[in-house]
Amino acid sequence: IFYILQVCEYLKEERIITFSPSCKWSINKIRSEMNRWNGSVIGVAATRIDRLPKAVRFLLISISALRQTFIEFSARDLYTLLKAAYADTGRGKKKKGELEFPFESSSQLENTLELASDLGFVKNVLYRRNSDDNYPHWAFAHTIIRDEAYSLFTKKKKKNQMEIHLGLGTKASALAFVPKFSDQPTYEKNGENSQSNIEYAAFKFIAADQLAIAQEIITQDINKVALLFVETAELCVSKSAICAAIKYLLDGIKILE
Repeated sequence: IFYILQVCEYLKEERIITFSPSCKWSINKIRSEMNRWNGSVIGVAATRIDRLPKAVRFLLISISALRQTFIEFSARDLYTLLKAAYADTGRGKKKKGELEFPFESSSQLENTLELASDLGFVKNVLYRRNSDDNYPHWAFAHTIIRDEAYSLFTKKKKKNQMEIHLGLGTKASALAFVPKFSDQPTYEKNGENSQSNIEYAAFKFIAADQLAIAQEIITQDINKVALLFVETAELCVSKSAICAAIKYLLDGIKILE
């Protein structure tokens, strides 16, 4: 069903099909487009993303680098992470073939997410960190959308890919260990702030994942990065995710070799 919907959306956008009874099918054009898609939904989704408005395209491709279908971070968190990741290719430092960081604020980024939602690429979901938390979050409409956005991300030069992963990991690592935003609401449970621990854990996981990808160009203290992997593994053990814990420990060992 998802494949059919993607094909229909694409054909509608191409004006090959309309709701008008006078519409005529162009079989030759459909066959030509099928060659571009490689006969699968993968090609359809990538083609649709690639021709979106520049800011929407940039955002979908950028958040796909997090490798999450359900995005665990708010629009403000995403703005902070992406702004840091694109610092070297941001405004005033535009590289050939690269779009400069297009957002002046987290509200601009959130407006772009809403446009992407209207177009059917992401959806707004309610993420309950605890019973008092009604904080809205975002998710890709389908894992295929995430993967095809990432396939466009991997068309960047490998060095640029690694720099962005490193930027995401470095910023997330910093946010995992310090109080994030002093003006954010907190939620008390048994007299303690229960929101921050979960939030810091989310940053710790994304930091470990991103730094594992970018480890060949890591310039920060290797011992601190290895410690991050160990602490992330401990979090996995606390959630009975033993296989994931082993993976993080192996990443920590590898980075020390």
